Amino acid sequence: MNYLFQCNPTTWFLSALLQLFLIAPIFIYIYYKKKVLGLYAIMSAIIISMFASITPYAIFGIKPYLLIWDHESIKSYFQSKKWFHTTPNIYATSFFIGISFGILMRRRFFLSRTQEFFILILSIALISIAYLWNDSFYRLDKSAPLSSVILWFSIGKLLFSTGFSWILFALCSGRGGEYRRFFSRDIRCVENSIYFSFFSL
Repeated sequence: MNYLFQCNPTTWFLSALLQLFLIAPIFIYIYYKKKVLGLYAIMSAIIISMFASITPYAIFGIKPYLLIWDHESIKSYFQSKKWFHTTPNIYATSFFIGISFGILMRRRFFLSRTQEFFILILSIALISIAYLWNDSFYRLDKSAPLSSVILWFSIGKLLFSTGFSWILFALCSGRGGEYRRFFSRDIRCVENSIYFSFFSL
């Protein structure tokens, strides 16, 4: 395959998700049979997924594409991007974080308005940290440190997924406080439906 010809973004994303959807029922079944064992299984899957996201480098020695200036050629860069951007293991952490928040949808627990507010602020902070961390890799003078890039692929995605999932979870379960009430107004009903549909997916 010519390295300059990239996959159709829509189809490769759907194919990656499909492979993850095939294994999701296993974890959900374990949880509904034995909740404690199911929680351990999901937490273990999240930890394994964090490592799986860096396996192209850890096992095959392929440098992440975010190390822009360290690639010897355009071919090397695009091959790295395929490994770190189009394979299911890259999305596994976000996927299992989503499963864990999906399980919370069926559990009854209550938070005070103060707790809701601080968790919302924490979620926005986690998303911002992950975003700014990623933005720091695009430099014109030299590549970012390898350790920072590897940590972003493992921990940075975890931070972003957790923050983003909580906001969607709060909007869908009535725990978003003023943020939820803003999106629940009639004028915002379309956006509210979109958020709910996105979380359901």
